[in-house]
Amino acid sequence: MAWKKTYGTICFVIIWSFMQENKKILSIGSLVIDRINGKKRPGGEATNVAVNTQRLGVDASLLTVAARSPESVVLQEEIEALGVSFFALSQVLEKLPECHIYMGADGKEEGYDWIDNGLESAYATSEVPVSLVQAYQTVYLAACEPGFAYRVSQQVQSHQTVVFNPGTRIYEDPGMFMQTHRQSSITFMNQSEFDHLQVKKYVRTEEDLLYSSEQMVIITAGKNGARLVTKEGIKNYPAQLVPAIDETGAGDSFASAVIWALGRGLEMDAAMVSASILASLVVQRVGAQIDAETAAHFIQQIVNQ
Repeated sequence: MAWKKTYGTICFVIIWSFMQENKKILSIGSLVIDRINGKKRPGGEATNVAVNTQRLGVDASLLTVAARSPESVVLQEEIEALGVSFFALSQVLEKLPECHIYMGADGKEEGYDWIDNGLESAYATSEVPVSLVQAYQTVYLAACEPGFAYRVSQQVQSHQTVVFNPGTRIYEDPGMFMQTHRQSSITFMNQSEFDHLQVKKYVRTEEDLLYSSEQMVIITAGKNGARLVTKEGIKNYPAQLVPAIDETGAGDSFASAVIWALGRGLEMDAAMVSASILASLVVQRVGAQIDAETAAHFIQQIVNQ
């Protein structure tokens, strides 16, 4: 009964929110060639979030390391054709990095091979385009070279919303993660990444991640749902349990829906529920990015609750 009431509230707020001014987002991170069981797709956390939020009606831009190869140029054109503005950092690669993902029949990732193609050094030597970063209401800082992420975080202004999703970079350099995290408005991580911070004694509890009264942390835990950590405490949100075909895009779609919801003026409760719904839709199809049909289904599913 409580969930029906929550969904009813979301429905009302969403209808109201479509009359509000849309927010712009700059998604910063990698454009990657994903090869899932041999099938090629554009990927990378920042790219996925830029495409997903654009599909949901957000004015999205992508700031990334570009490459000169014909295959790379085609992917860039495909992203721009979706309405995403594309900005390249100062260093350019010959070929984009590749991630070869091996999926089991149960939709779970069984392993992957990463081909860097010079991405790390490109981030390390690229200048941060300060005026571009400061031109957006929301900056989504995805998994990229930790030093570059930190340099970006030092350029954001107090009125901007910084959403930080470091992914596996937490394992590589937890100290640098903590420095960048201090500047964020919202930080995403999964349960395993949070456990790593505990093991390395950077934090004891979830509340240790809060550096200001306004900061929020979202910890996702797959079928066990997600929890929101704020100054008011910790609140748990159940997952929408569905048969999963491909779980690779669950985290990126969750973050995309939170950004979309907050940009539309929804409260965090509504944003978290919306994120769970979108993630449940994404895992029922192959690929980490949503298409127009999934975006429409997402809106319709919320409105129909």
